[in-house]
Amino acid sequence: MSGMAALRSRQNPRVFRQLGFDGRSQEMWAIIDGMERSCAYNKVIICGSTGSGRTEIAAQLVLWMIDRAKVTCAICASCDKQADVAHSVRDVNSLYDMFGALLTLGMAARKQDDLRKSVLLRTLRSIRAVLWIDDWQCLADKDKVPIAKLLSEFPSNVRIIITCRGEKDHLQVQNLQSMVPDAKLFPLPDLNAALSQKMFFTHMERIMFGDDHVSDIEFENRFHKSGPCSKLGDLDKETRALLKDTCDNRLGTFGQSHVLALHLLAASSAAATSIRTVLSRFKDEQEVEYGFAHGPDEPHCRSDALFLWPAMCVAHYFLSEEQKRLTIILVRVGAPLHADELAQVSGYTPKEVVGIVNVLYGMRIVSRTPTGLVYVIPAIRDNILWHMSRRSRMEKETEGMFRLDDFRTEPWVKVFCSVGAGEMLKATLNYFSVQGGAWSELMAAHHMRLAVEALSMDASTGAGGQMTLLYDMYFKLVRTWFFEWERGGIKAPGGFEAALDGRHIACRPIPVHYVALRNALMQVNQLASSKERQRAACEAMASILFSIGEYEGAEGVTRWASSINQELAKKPY
Repeated sequence: MSGMAALRSRQNPRVFRQLGFDGRSQEMWAIIDGMERSCAYNKVIICGSTGSGRTEIAAQLVLWMIDRAKVTCAICASCDKQADVAHSVRDVNSLYDMFGALLTLGMAARKQDDLRKSVLLRTLRSIRAVLWIDDWQCLADKDKVPIAKLLSEFPSNVRIIITCRGEKDHLQVQNLQSMVPDAKLFPLPDLNAALSQKMFFTHMERIMFGDDHVSDIEFENRFHKSGPCSKLGDLDKETRALLKDTCDNRLGTFGQSHVLALHLLAASSAAATSIRTVLSRFKDEQEVEYGFAHGPDEPHCRSDALFLWPAMCVAHYFLSEEQKRLTIILVRVGAPLHADELAQVSGYTPKEVVGIVNVLYGMRIVSRTPTGLVYVIPAIRDNILWHMSRRSRMEKETEGMFRLDDFRTEPWVKVFCSVGAGEMLKATLNYFSVQGGAWSELMAAHHMRLAVEALSMDASTGAGGQMTLLYDMYFKLVRTWFFEWERGGIKAPGGFEAALDGRHIACRPIPVHYVALRNALMQVNQLASSKERQRAACEAMASILFSIGEYEGAEGVTRWASSINQELAKKPY
């Protein structure tokens, strides 16, 4: 099967099954013709309005190049920290950091801006690489020019794909063109209503019948359909107008109303209820109960993340307890897992996990990598964690008198904020601690921090900020070792979704002198209740931190050890 046929029939397992790509094959192949076949240009700018499919086309282009061995190195990055790609670009230094696997300079004490640029460019000339930078509009204005200047110096054998929100005559798109003048601009037209409706119901079919289902929907007009979609119920013109009005009013000028409509339609399908029932419940909800706020300090006022919060609202009504529990586990794990690993952590069978994940993926709660790793979409994960901390604060302020009704407290928030949160962490912490290898050690350190957070919610344990500092420093210690060859760690391998898939080569154990400290920190409850154990852990931690040059962290841990010594000196024997 040719690449074009595979994309159109959606039989290629490497193809992302994302909503926005349907109907965009013409634009994608126009880019491939110019970049790969005629070699007319090596840089492209993909622009379009919100929801037009910019990110999806870029992802498909990268996968197309990987599958056909057009490139030996693929690096995917986003300027939006809420995105679910591997790397984040904030300024020119973070762009250099992203190429860390290509830069082995060992001259950290010197000013090396010019040197690292020359080394990077020399290295790039010897490889075939593609760099994808998503959501250019999220960059600060002061950081755009240095990044664009560096990109303009990249050799011609490096393909560069940049996506930016806005029409072709939009000011930020024109500014990007002026900064990268040799890039070819590809504006994406908006999807028409008929194609959008077809995409909605095609996606609903995949939720109901599986990802490999091939739709045979035929449209006689904009509002009539036939085929397997009839099993899911028709949308008449009045209901469709109601759906559109509800979504537009909820999101206002932020856009993404079609994504919200998809969430509601998917909820209707998953719950086997009418779309009007879903709309009536959704319209009555108070946004503040789901962490949706317009305050300047709230993380959910960003336009890019705003459209994801309705998935939480819908999930409260329509996800089963098993689906909610698996989502909580993924949020607490904080890293992508395969189905068999999720089965071990959750206690479900692999077959049950696959079924649950399919529904969560259909509801846009989780996402999947091409290698089958599952993770909660970052903006939704942040929403859950924010809601958890918000409820914890409110309960403390009202001294236990504040109560949410059952469907809001079970299990999204209540499990996180209760004393029993440590029990859920115990299973995941034990799982990672016995696996061995660099990636598992890093995840174990992450879960130790989560365990301390759970203890700090229980005032009876006395665990406070100093305990959090100790575990933060250990996580930083393991992370530093993980990414540096000189100390026995392993660098991220680079390539597509390196941050997600890099653990497959991370099999080296931690240094021997870390093991005793790790074993002491694993006993979170015992450490929290014993000043002697805390002092011993602080001394061991400070010694290692000083040896690797983390002087600020070492001083903080040392100060805590001194205060413990003073407390123990006053203690009568």
